[in-house]
Amino acid sequence: MHPTAEAALAGMPLLAILVIMLGFRWSAARAGVIGLLVTIVVAWWGFGFGRGVYGEMGRLHATAGAVAEAVFTAATILWILLAALGIHHLQLQTGAVDSVKRTLASLTQDPRIAGLLIFWFFALFVEGLAGFGTPVALTAPLLVSLGFRPVDAVALALIGHSVGVSFGAVGTPILPQIASTGLDGLALARATGLYHALLGWIMLAIAMAMATTALKDGQDARRSVWGWTALAAACFLLPYFVISRWIGPELPTLGGALFGGLGFVALLRLAGPKDGAAAGVSAESAHGDTPSLVRATAPYWVLVSLILLTRLVAPVRDVLRSFAWEWVLLDGFQGRIEFL
Repeated sequence: MHPTAEAALAGMPLLAILVIMLGFRWSAARAGVIGLLVTIVVAWWGFGFGRGVYGEMGRLHATAGAVAEAVFTAATILWILLAALGIHHLQLQTGAVDSVKRTLASLTQDPRIAGLLIFWFFALFVEGLAGFGTPVALTAPLLVSLGFRPVDAVALALIGHSVGVSFGAVGTPILPQIASTGLDGLALARATGLYHALLGWIMLAIAMAMATTALKDGQDARRSVWGWTALAAACFLLPYFVISRWIGPELPTLGGALFGGLGFVALLRLAGPKDGAAAGVSAESAHGDTPSLVRATAPYWVLVSLILLTRLVAPVRDVLRSFAWEWVLLDGFQGRIEFL
């Protein structure tokens, strides 16, 4: 079979899912089942799975092993998302989301600038800490609370955090590069950081254009925020580049989001649009709400502390990495999961 035909055949399950979800408006769960069935059909009759490939097992056993690996891999991702969603549910039940919204309202009434703090700085902060889809799970609901449609909120979160993926989860993506190339982590961080620092602003520009389009019917959307967008890009990318250039791969995304976010908020308080009073949010009320804001963000700080402890404290990290659970099925399929 020609390589182009093989590629087209292999893409049929993805195409089927997209057509079913976008064309027929089916849920992701139902579309996923159809995609699985299409995958099995393509694997059996298009690529000889269970005959030419794993022929000694037969179709049923080979398919069972492949499905077991797929389910296991999905579970290792879902348990991260479930924890993130659990935190968000806690925030909703305790009213913490309202405290965050009041704080954002004290800074600006423009949902695009408030969204900028979430889909850019906060999403990148969570990406630097945890990665693996966690930024989208945590930031999208907050964006919905600002008035964005769910589909726009997810898109903004996906685009906003993508700039920091290379150094996500405290530099985890760099580790396999170190192992495969033999290069020093700092050398890889320098090359990667320079590339991102030069081009990362493009992703923010796309996200802000999407945010403006999503709110095109609102009065705030008529005001230009491109100056604040450029400032937000600089606030993140400058410390990001400095850390990747002189410190290493663990902290560019995390440090860039933390220091850049704090700097942006400080500048927003000093020179931002003074529209908080128009919405009935005074500086005194914002200051008085600080204790509740600390309580509202406490789960995130606990998460930050645990991740920093387990990633940066070598004895703790080494102990956790010594524990692992793995399985082997039919002498051809396997899975492995580590505590860290």
